[in-house]
Amino acid sequence: MEQKTPQPVKKKTLKFKLPHFHRGTGPAADWKIIFLSAAALIVILTLINTFVYFSVVRQATPEVSDGEGQDNLTLNLDLLQKTAAYYQARQEVFVRIISGSGTNAEDPSL
Repeated sequence: MEQKTPQPVKKKTLKFKLPHFHRGTGPAADWKIIFLSAAALIVILTLINTFVYFSVVRQATPEVSDGEGQDNLTLNLDLLQKTAAYYQARQEVFVRIISGSGTNAEDPSL
């Protein structure tokens, strides 16, 4: 009697063949995945941005009535004069520094 050697059991796997999305192992397949992913992302973001834009446009625009909230507006002249004096003093210091006068810079190492 002859003894038969047992045959290895073949695993059954489900494989779907999609001709347009064939994934290979080479660089072309990698670039195809990158391109298709970027294109899908652009389409999705464009749809989301369009939806947000038109939802904002559809909302009622606020109307501003004349004189609302503008009663009794006065200018604080004291604060304006203090601010102008502050910047005038800053300008004088700047001009003095640029011209080189008024600076008595000595070498501290001597």
